[in-house]
Parts: sequence; structure tokens; C-alpha cells
Amino acid sequence: MFGRRRRYLVKKKLQFKYLLFVLLAMLIPTIVVGAALYYLIWETIAAEIAVPEAIAAALVPALEKVNVILIISVPLVFAVILLFSVFISHRIAGPVYRLEKEMKKIADGDYSRRIKLRSNDELQEIAEGINSVLEHFAGSKKDTDV
Repeated sequence: MFGRRRRYLVKKKLQFKYLLFVLLAMLIPTIVVGAALYYLIWETIAAEIAVPEAIAAALVPALEKVNVILIISVPLVFAVILLFSVFISHRIAGPVYRLEKEMKKIADGDYSRRIKLRSNDELQEIAEGINSVLEHFAGSKKDTDV
């Protein structure tokens, strides 16, 4: 029916709200869980073995390795999730953008228009409903013209 859209940010305000929500949904739990784990680990180590200087010195390299892994992996996971979020938001925002454009043309008096969305887009039922209303409107207009 239609080709692939070239722009993935068509309803920027809607998509940025969605992406901000996804970003916060990732960041807040990550920070809370990460801080809780660090606190728990260091409190447990300090309480159990009283962390002598030699043991603390031995634990610091292991903690640094964990930090490096987290510094590399967490941003990568966030980037992948945000990328998927852009694609998902596009499947909603694209049809909303298309519906708005078509509805403006219909409002200007072009009742012969029909809203066509790609088969994998969301909001298909809304487009079909609008098309049904337009069909009914066009049919009743023909009856009054005769």
C-alpha cells in the first residue's frame, strides 16, 4: 500500500513525551536498584568482615571491573531500548500524523478522500471508522442530490 516512511519523528511532541516516559522508566529503577545494591554489598562486606585495609584494597579492583561493565552495558541497553521506542512510537505517531492531514483535507470539503494506513500501523480501526462515516455521508449526500 504505502512505502516505508523516511522520517521516524513525525509527531515530535507526542514521540518525545513517549521517549521521555520510556527514559524515565529505565533510569529511575536503574538508579534505585543500583544504589540499593551498592549500599547492600558494601554494608554486608563491612559488617561481615569489618573490611581491613588489605581486603578493601583487594576488593577495589573487582569493584572497578564491575563499574566498567556497568558503564559500558547500561548505556548500550538504554540505547537499544530507546531505538526500539522510536520505532514503536513511530507506529503510533505516524498514523496520528496521517489522520490529522487527511482530516484537514476532509474538513476542507473533500469528502471523497479515504484514509489509508499501512497494514502494520496502529489505529487501523479508527481509520476504518472514519472511512465508514465518509461512505455513509457520501451515500446520504447522493440521496439528497437526486
